[in-house]
Amino acid sequence: MQRIFSILGWVGTALVFGAVAVRFVRPEWDQYGTWAAWVGLALVVLYTLGQWREILEYFRRRQARYGAVATAGVLVALAIALHNLPEEFAMAVPLVMNPNSIVYQSYVHTVYGMIDNPTAWYTENDWMEKH
Repeated sequence: MQRIFSILGWVGTALVFGAVAVRFVRPEWDQYGTWAAWVGLALVVLYTLGQWREILEYFRRRQARYGAVATAGVLVALAIALHNLPEEFAMAVPLVMNPNSIVYQSYVHTVYGMIDNPTAWYTENDWMEKH
């Protein structure tokens, strides 16, 4: 039984990689790639469920429990950060890309001011010491 689950896991992995390849090589076959990805994911999950005895044995050890709690904490923090990222990005893009915004004008003024006047890169004391 374990051998069957192992083979199904590898077939699922191949289907997922094949789905990614279809996306780049044959975009017109995208519908087949989507189905291959879902079937591959289901086979990998089936393989994982077939390994339930090994998984339980692994999580009986104390280090594994601590590692699982730490990993879950990192994943939750990452999910929160990625959830809020699009909102922050959507708020920042109009400020930076709009030529009428103060942020854009101050950026352009600062960058071009430094290019036109190299002494702006130094404080007065730095300039005196170098020249």
